[in-house]
Amino acid sequence: MFRETEIESSCLNTLAAKKGTLINLLQGNLGLGLTTFAISWMMCFLQSCPPIITFVASIGKEVVKGLSASFQLLSPCQAVLLYQQFYILKSCLQYSKTLAEYIRNDYSEEFRYFIHMPALKKRPPLCYPITQPTTQLFHEVLNWLNRNNM
Repeated sequence: MFRETEIESSCLNTLAAKKGTLINLLQGNLGLGLTTFAISWMMCFLQSCPPIITFVASIGKEVVKGLSASFQLLSPCQAVLLYQQFYILKSCLQYSKTLAEYIRNDYSEEFRYFIHMPALKKRPPLCYPITQPTTQLFHEVLNWLNRNNM
């Protein structure tokens, strides 16, 4: 579909055709206007795939490694990656009971000792636009982690 469109505006026009139906499908709401339904459905599907635990484990290990390593500032790419990793963890905690249980069981100590606010504050520079959203997302992950531990 994009072969004949060589410039960005043409691609966007193609995606927005038919009242944005295609773009809605690519944003994950399946054209129903219910993003939560789409994420819940996707998490239900993914938790039934055995490799998902390995994937979530690798995300957890990368977050631990990234925040417990030396306190060098993150590059812009590393800061965005950290945001993405927290987003994945939050989605797993929020929408998948199985994955949330796995994360709580296997990473609660890491979040207690290595992944905490002082470690996070020293990594991405405040001048990065992604720093504030990452901090907010970090708080949300902590809230979801502690939600069933009480």
